[in-house]
Amino acid sequence: MLYMDPVNKFLDRVRSGRVCVGAQHSIMSPQIVEMYGWTGLDFVVIGTEVEAIDKSMIETLMRAANAARIVPIIKLAHPDPKLVSETLNWGANIVLCPHVTSAKQLDELVAASRFYPIGTRGECPVARYTQYGITPLDDSRDQANRATSIIPIIEDKEALDNIEEIVANEHISLIEIGPFDFARSLETALRGPVIWAAIDKIVDAARAAGKHVMMPMWITPELETAKAVMQHQIDHLISRGITVLFQPDVHVLANHYRNLTPMREITVRDEPDEPVAAEVPTATAKANGKANGKAKPTAKATTKKVRAGSARAAKTTARRR
Repeated sequence: MLYMDPVNKFLDRVRSGRVCVGAQHSIMSPQIVEMYGWTGLDFVVIGTEVEAIDKSMIETLMRAANAARIVPIIKLAHPDPKLVSETLNWGANIVLCPHVTSAKQLDELVAASRFYPIGTRGECPVARYTQYGITPLDDSRDQANRATSIIPIIEDKEALDNIEEIVANEHISLIEIGPFDFARSLETALRGPVIWAAIDKIVDAARAAGKHVMMPMWITPELETAKAVMQHQIDHLISRGITVLFQPDVHVLANHYRNLTPMREITVRDEPDEPVAAEVPTATAKANGKANGKAKPTAKATTKKVRAGSARAAKTTARRR
């Protein structure tokens, strides 16, 4: 297996109970993946479940992560043992498997990550995981058969019913909770008491089995600073024992640019002595207005007064004369 030092450091950090922070990457940019490594993030999730991404791009993004010494975790489109073997053969070390609902299903996924005699994965002496034949096949086999390569995603009611059996698997260290599909499966509100009770049950079962839990960060529109985002995770996730957190990068970008759009409400006039008064609603207020069909009366608004610059004002005055 390739680039095991960062993987081992990441898993050691997970098992120690220290918080790990990562990004879910959906932009398909090797430069951005490389940048994540330089920022000090622990891992990057490379999504293939809802992203239109081809196999060669997955391998390219993994190489960028490897170069920057950040752990790439590949999120599969389906909980398919063939996809597990295929992705690991490209050089991945860890894969996220969505919609794992039973211990038997998890056993099959783990078997697909391992070679004979304990697994079902086929071998190739010149695949990327062998450094194209530089690493002896026996060594690659032994490494893979000792590795922790599977992270099941718990996001279905059936999985909740079987959670004790799922987390009892000795070949996993980490599970993920997928709150959005999970809320749909439970037919409940995303942040209501039913979903919180289910999350607590999963975390309790995982911790009792010596496993750790990861989850996407919970972000709401009113969290306008990094400090507020961090405190929200501490209050709602880390305090519950969820210690591996990530945020989708497209969400970060979308929020950032949405928060800049109120500048479009400002108009600057040529008159040097007439201030420009513009009521600039915050992005949060605008979002609430769109959601409800009208702006909430409690939404914040800021009045900006802008004067044209002196050079521009002089030119305007000269033209009038």
